[in-house]
Amino acid sequence: MKYCCYGLLALLSCSVSAMPEPEFEQLRGPLLKGAAANYSQAVFDTDKLLQQHQLKLTLEQQIRLNYHKAIFQDRSNQTETALQTLALCKSLSLESKDRGILYSYHNILAGIFANQGLYQQALTHYQQALPLATLLPNPHFLAQTENNLALVLLKLGQTGEAKAYFQRFYQQGLQTSDASVQAIALNNLGESALQAGEVSAAERYHQQALALRGAHQLEASWSFLNLARVALAQQDAARAVLLARHSLLLRRNRPELEQAEAGLLLVQALMLSGDLTAADQQLQHSLQLAKQIQAHPLLQQGWQQQAELAMRQQNYAQAVIAMQQAQQAQQQVADQRFNLAVAQQSAELGVTTREIEINRLQQQQQAQHEASLARQQRLWLLVGAAVLVLLISLGFSAQIRRKNRALALSLQELERTRQQLIEQRKLAALTHLVSGMAHQLNTPLGTILTAVSCSNEQLQILAKKLAGKQLNLQELQQFISEQQQLMSLAEQSAQRTSALVERFKLISAQRQLPGSDSIELNSYLQQWLQTHLSMQSRPAELTISGPLLRGVLDVALLGKVLSALLDNALQHAEPPSGPLQIEVRLASQQITSGEALWLLYFSDNGVGIESEIRDKIFDPFFTTKLGQGNLGLGLNIAYNQLQLIGGSLEYLPDQPGCCFLIRLPAPA
Repeated sequence: MKYCCYGLLALLSCSVSAMPEPEFEQLRGPLLKGAAANYSQAVFDTDKLLQQHQLKLTLEQQIRLNYHKAIFQDRSNQTETALQTLALCKSLSLESKDRGILYSYHNILAGIFANQGLYQQALTHYQQALPLATLLPNPHFLAQTENNLALVLLKLGQTGEAKAYFQRFYQQGLQTSDASVQAIALNNLGESALQAGEVSAAERYHQQALALRGAHQLEASWSFLNLARVALAQQDAARAVLLARHSLLLRRNRPELEQAEAGLLLVQALMLSGDLTAADQQLQHSLQLAKQIQAHPLLQQGWQQQAELAMRQQNYAQAVIAMQQAQQAQQQVADQRFNLAVAQQSAELGVTTREIEINRLQQQQQAQHEASLARQQRLWLLVGAAVLVLLISLGFSAQIRRKNRALALSLQELERTRQQLIEQRKLAALTHLVSGMAHQLNTPLGTILTAVSCSNEQLQILAKKLAGKQLNLQELQQFISEQQQLMSLAEQSAQRTSALVERFKLISAQRQLPGSDSIELNSYLQQWLQTHLSMQSRPAELTISGPLLRGVLDVALLGKVLSALLDNALQHAEPPSGPLQIEVRLASQQITSGEALWLLYFSDNGVGIESEIRDKIFDPFFTTKLGQGNLGLGLNIAYNQLQLIGGSLEYLPDQPGCCFLIRLPAPA
């Protein structure tokens, strides 16, 4: 899919200029011809032309060259600089009488946004370019803009509306006998058909486009690439590999972006055919090209293919690394799009400031002119001033509305970025959970393995002595004693492993033994906490207050929650030498759905939890006393257990000490 920008600049050739138009075309002809080979050099050459011929070029000709420069900058990965150049063009166009010159600004800017995946912003600018295209003498620019708009609609999933625009673009090519336009339209119709699941229709359109390109000696790599996509949809691996290779061959002298795109499609076809070795070689080459041009979307696709390839080769370590690289590329895509949106807003802000300044200068000139008029015209001047103020107010209102719409789109993009970050954090939490379990199980399992290994070695020694009739009673007794010690050590480690596994099960929010008892909550808390505090070596004081609450409750589950909170207070409450003060406050709350909640405020006299770690305290295996016998599972288990019954556990940083709020559904 390709968005056309270069052809639209020709529309400005009708402007009256100090430099004759044929001379200007001669000036920029070599620039356009050599641009595709080296876009960075084309930027330098454009600046050189602007500097050398500044006095001879008209304002419109300068704008046209700067439009070229913006396109070259975008193609050489200087997108933010390209936005600044476009903003300069828009600012210069304010001084031009040819208002149709803004058509190129919206069309180029929309193409940049579309190439970066910001389709909603691209749609906005193509829609602004459409009415300007109707003012131009050449109807091709209107048809081209509609085609570009349809490509964006296709990306946004509006296949039916996009197809109607593609059909209109194809008819325009038939009317003008333009084979290039017909081929582009057929390719786009094929893409819309493939997206709609009409694989046969997609193949027919792409075959027609390929025939047109062959008959008129047009560049055909896009047709072969699209036919390869159709073959993949048909699960025809051999044909997909052949078509993708041919497309890549035709692009061997094209920019790296087009080579990498065709190469990744070839990788997909090779993986479908089962040729994993060739797929890996092509993938490494395509990844290298994508890295050279910092094409983050292609890097994300390539690393995802690398992960899939590693999984097929059962190289799981490489698959994990590839997935991490894919996530990093995805984050870079999000950052790039966000920075692009911010840069465009900043550039637009500068243009808006210039517009306001021009309006201000115009007002001053108007005021000076009005002051020179005769007294009999003052009434008309007052009426004109009122109209001017009204127009300015309307202009400001329109600008504010446009900015609000742009900000709303930016917020939507930020929300999508936030969701991506949440998914990345979930993956990091899973990695931490697995690492924590492995760390805790390694020690007892290693002890068991060592004991078994030692026992096996001693058995072999005993067998040799027994076979050689060299075994005496003392050695046999020593062997039995050592075996008993090893078996005891292995049994203790196995029991510890079993206990750890049972503790790990509590991380999962699944109830094991449901059971409920009718209790009076105040008395139950008094008895339970007093009993457990009496078994601690540290002196403690207990205070329970609040209304009497009675009902049927799962006391086993509540006991797990209280045990986790009490252990947390005993281990972490500061200072550790003084008496521990535990306070429990009870309350009830009516929520909007008509249901009721029991609220338990459990607090100690410690200094509370530091702000840097508050968002981690409910994570499994998180503890500030690592290596001191703590698993870091207590608060996580309490949190999960409360979720089972529709309750919740929350840390309250604004309360004295270390305070947790337990919410329990009130029994009927």
